Amino acid sequence: YSFWMQESLRRIEATPEDAPPETTKKLQNFVRQASYLNCVWFNDPRNGTEWSKHVTEHMQMVRDRPSTDLEFPELPEWFHDVPEFFMYVHDACIFWGETMTCNLGYIARDVTGNKAGSDVCWDKVQVPTYGYSMFGISLIPGRLAVQEEPYNHTEYLECQEHPIAKTLLDDFCPFAGHYPDGLLNTSWGHGPAKGTKRYEDVLKCEAKLKMPEWSTTSNYPIHRAAEGNYVDVLKPSKGPLPSYDETQAQAENGSVIMAGWLAEFAAKLAARKAMNKTTFEDLKGLPKVAVDMAGETAKKAARAAAKALVNKTHYDLPIMPED
Repeated sequence: YSFWMQESLRRIEATPEDAPPETTKKLQNFVRQASYLNCVWFNDPRNGTEWSKHVTEHMQMVRDRPSTDLEFPELPEWFHDVPEFFMYVHDACIFWGETMTCNLGYIARDVTGNKAGSDVCWDKVQVPTYGYSMFGISLIPGRLAVQEEPYNHTEYLECQEHPIAKTLLDDFCPFAGHYPDGLLNTSWGHGPAKGTKRYEDVLKCEAKLKMPEWSTTSNYPIHRAAEGNYVDVLKPSKGPLPSYDETQAQAENGSVIMAGWLAEFAAKLAARKAMNKTTFEDLKGLPKVAVDMAGETAKKAARAAAKALVNKTHYDLPIMPED
């Protein structure tokens, strides 16, 4: 996060407060693409990862551009051979990254201190032997599981002047207080104290991005690198993956089809047993026709019932408007 948040921040700071709408839109797009790459687990420049060389190459392209350059460079050719699902990202992660850009950008700059430079630096940091883990299972192939991620990453001091304190992470990482404590029975962290210069800087930064109106979830649960609209870091564009509406419709339709199939099988099984037949292959002539008709009738009835239930329980998901 350190690299992408700081690259976003320096472009935000270089953008005038009264920037025209087209400039603001470009700035927002840059932050969105950076937030997407922040969420790609394997997009890691650290030494020892398979992607290190290629991720660093792309990061250096971004680092070398001036702060006023809001064009987001496409990923290098190597990424075209990466299996697409390795770069699937959940919509909520991008939303979190966009919303946290200003807060985390300043924190990243603070801890970087005198280690700031023109190179990416993070490719000099050795990746740990463990991977990101959940429930005792590593989600990164080839890396060991860890029960709890350690806070004291001394290896980060290669690229940071100061270590990150646990209290700092606990305060900001949940959501920097963007939601009030108690919502959904949880704590959403705490942002900078009101009245401080950091508080004013963050508000000024977020205002340039037109927050909170701009940073919202989209109608797509999963994003990919080449979708071409919300995320656009790889060409040629392939279009987005199914939206929430489409996914919901497919699930509901699948439930109706499954209900019909199960009812058909059960009805045919019952009819076959009533005729004292061991297998369906034993059925010939009129008995077979009767069993098939029973199955078809049951299937239609079950599908009708399932469809009625779906219509009754269907809930239109709340969708944020597109940009």
